[in-house]
Amino acid sequence: MKSHLLYAVCAVVLIGSLGVPPAVAADQGRIAYMAIPGLNEDIYVMNADGTGPTRLTVNEQFDSWPSWSPDGSRVAYVHEPVDSPAGNSMEIYVMNADG
Repeated sequence: MKSHLLYAVCAVVLIGSLGVPPAVAADQGRIAYMAIPGLNEDIYVMNADGTGPTRLTVNEQFDSWPSWSPDGSRVAYVHEPVDSPAGNSMEIYVMNADG
């Protein structure tokens, strides 16, 4: 469990340093953030205490800039296909916060 906590905390700190800040849910109990587990960016959520990191997106695209719905049930994020020419094809996706 400690390794998951360390990974989640490091991911939030590192991604924040890349200019993509984590998003805190209105109830302040959960955080949505972008991480780069491989060659692309994916969206994750975790509890505010760093436990329970959950990967929401698993694809070969770039997913970033998460934002919570007002009731905390959904996460919106920017989706950009890998073959998109320099940000010319960004879309907003919305999904349930529990995956």
